[in-house]
Amino acid sequence: MKEFHAQPGDILVYSDAKNDIDRLIQFGEECIRHNKERGQPIAFHVAVALGAFHKIEAIASGVTIDLIDYRQCSVFRPPYNRTKMERALIWAARQKGKLYGWVGDMDQALRDLTFNRVHLPRAFIQWADKKWPYCSYFDAGFMVRAGYNDMVSKEYQIPKWPPPDPEAIFLLVRRWPVK
Repeated sequence: MKEFHAQPGDILVYSDAKNDIDRLIQFGEECIRHNKERGQPIAFHVAVALGAFHKIEAIASGVTIDLIDYRQCSVFRPPYNRTKMERALIWAARQKGKLYGWVGDMDQALRDLTFNRVHLPRAFIQWADKKWPYCSYFDAGFMVRAGYNDMVSKEYQIPKWPPPDPEAIFLLVRRWPVK
């Protein structure tokens, strides 16, 4: 087991698929990304650490708070505005119980398979993602609220559109691994 502990706001990245749905997501991402530089499987899921033992994440059953299993994820500590991060953690905890964002997943698949040429209507997706978040939309929302975009150069900021997928979140935070 790894000998470190996550801190509130750390981003947990999952790239070791354990079930068929995760492998399917990963396969789709690998088909469209061709990310040779990474040298490991593409991220299929992301979550936010609430502390050393708990995370909040958007999974198929909805937004939940669960235990962190350090054997299954990599931990990253991107820069945040500490004042904003406190409010972002409160926001994240208030999302618990929301339904999962299957609409966002469908839009993500459309965008991935058509190289961003086809997607569901933008206003609809923005409305649906707020109501029913999926994992990377949830993490991106947390990071923006925590002041991440204020702390990094423009090229590393979370875009307003399209919403990022798990691999895009990984590519943004990979510079800050927790050893």
